[in-house]
Amino acid sequence: MADSPKTQRLQRILGKIKPKTYYEELAEYGYLAKYIDEFAKIEYNSDDEFREHILEILLKYSDDVIPEIEDIYLSELSDTLKAFIEKSDIDQILSNKKGAKPVSE
Repeated sequence: MADSPKTQRLQRILGKIKPKTYYEELAEYGYLAKYIDEFAKIEYNSDDEFREHILEILLKYSDDVIPEIEDIYLSELSDTLKAFIEKSDIDQILSNKKGAKPVSE
């Protein structure tokens, strides 16, 4: 038997309402990094899934700059810029082979 529209709507609403976790509360007040350092350092360093979960929480709730997140962003930016430069170099080489004037002239 199919759920009624009211039941379906209630299930959608309940799916969106989620209480904050203990980690989220700690991050919101600026204590998660210290908590992890003191009580969950081994798990944080050895479990990639746990570390990713904690970093997502820090990114969402923390007002502090998180160096590890900054490193991830800088690495992604660097990779993107390298790909752009390589693509630009290839395009310039191809345009020079076709007899086009170099961009710098």
